Amino acid sequence: REPGRLDPVWLAAETRQMLTSALHRLLPPGSADLLDALLLGDTSGLETAVRLDFRKAGLAHLTAVSGMHLSCLLLPLNGLLRRSRLRAAARYRLLSVFLFFFGCLTGWRVSVFRAVVMTALPLWGRQILRRTEPLYSLVIAALLLLIQNPFAILDNGFWMSFCATAAILRVSGPLAEQLRRRCPLLPAGLGRLTAMTVSAQLAAAPWSVRAGGEFFLIGMAVNLPAGALTSLILWLGLVLLPVGLAALHLSLPATVLTWLAWPLERLLRLLQQLAGTTAQIRAGRLYACLLNPPWLALLVLLAAWSLGRLGLFRMRRVWQKPAAWLAAGLLLAGVAWHLTAFWAAPPVTAWFLDVGQGDAILIVSRSGHSVLIDGGKDGQGLSTLI
Repeated sequence: REPGRLDPVWLAAETRQMLTSALHRLLPPGSADLLDALLLGDTSGLETAVRLDFRKAGLAHLTAVSGMHLSCLLLPLNGLLRRSRLRAAARYRLLSVFLFFFGCLTGWRVSVFRAVVMTALPLWGRQILRRTEPLYSLVIAALLLLIQNPFAILDNGFWMSFCATAAILRVSGPLAEQLRRRCPLLPAGLGRLTAMTVSAQLAAAPWSVRAGGEFFLIGMAVNLPAGALTSLILWLGLVLLPVGLAALHLSLPATVLTWLAWPLERLLRLLQQLAGTTAQIRAGRLYACLLNPPWLALLVLLAAWSLGRLGLFRMRRVWQKPAAWLAAGLLLAGVAWHLTAFWAAPPVTAWFLDVGQGDAILIVSRSGHSVLIDGGKDGQGLSTLI
C-alpha cells in the first residue's frame, strides 16, 4: 500500500530527497555531501577520508544534527513568524509543527530527539503560561527517549549528548563567570561561547575516549572557529537553498549557480581543510590505552576539584590536604602500572587482518612503533584497520 500524502514519514522522506537533490544541483558533489551532513545529518555521501578527518579532529559532532543546528534553523524562522504579526500561541504551534517535521526529516536521532523535546517544552509551557526549567526538560527528554527505546541507554551517543547538554546547563555559567573575572578584556559573548564549548567537550570526553579510543585536547580550541564556521554555513545554505530548489524545475544557467554558490562552497572547503589539517596533529591526544585505573581515579578527583573551584559544591578545607596526597599517590600508582605493563608485554605483537584480497599484517612493537604490510588497494582496508 502506498503511503498517504499526509503521512509525516513519507513527507519527510520526499522532502529529504528533494533537499539533497537541490544541494547537489547547487554545489559540487563533495561540498554538497558535506552540507547535506551538516544540514540533515546524512553522512552516507561523505568520503571515508572526510569522515575520518572530522572524527580525528574532534569535529564529528558537527555532522550529527543537534541543538546547535536546530538553533540555527529556528532563529530565522522565529524571526519571520514574529514579523508576520501572528499571535504568540499560533507562532508557538507553528514552531512545534516545524520541530516535529524536522525530527522526521533527520531521522529522530538521539541528539535530535533531545534537542526537539528541550525546545518544544518551553514553547508548550508558554502557551499555558508556565515557566520551564532547562534541566527538567533535559530529564524529561531522557525519560521519553528511554520509554520509546530502552536500549538507547547502551548507546554512546546517548551519554555524549545528554552529558554535554547537562554540562552546558550547569557548568558553563560558573565557568564563564570565572573567565570574566580572570580575563576582564575577553568579550562576554566569546567568554560564554568558550565556556559552553569547554564544558561540553570535557563532559563528553569519557564517551569520546570509549568510542574513538582517544580524546583530542587541541580539538576543544578548534571547536570554537569550527562551530562559528558551521553556523555561518548553515545560515548561508538556508539562504541559497531556494535557489537550488528552483534550479530543479527551471533551467538556470550553470554559471549563475556557480557564482551564487561560490561563497558557500569556499566556506565548506575551509571547514573541510580545517578538519583535515587538525586531524594530522598528533600532539595533545589522550589515548585510551594510557588510562589505567589509578589515572582514571585521578581524573575523577581532578574533575571533582574543578567543580568545587567553580562553586558547584563546597569543598571543605580539611579535605584539601588528604586530597592532594591521594592525587600524588594515584599519579605514582599509575606510573608503576604502566611500567609493569610495559615490561610484561611481548616485544612484538602481530595482527593478521582480512582486507578482501589476502591478509594484511600489522606488526606493533612494545615501544609503540608499527609496520603495516599489504593493506590491499587504496582505501580497501581502511575500515578494517581503523
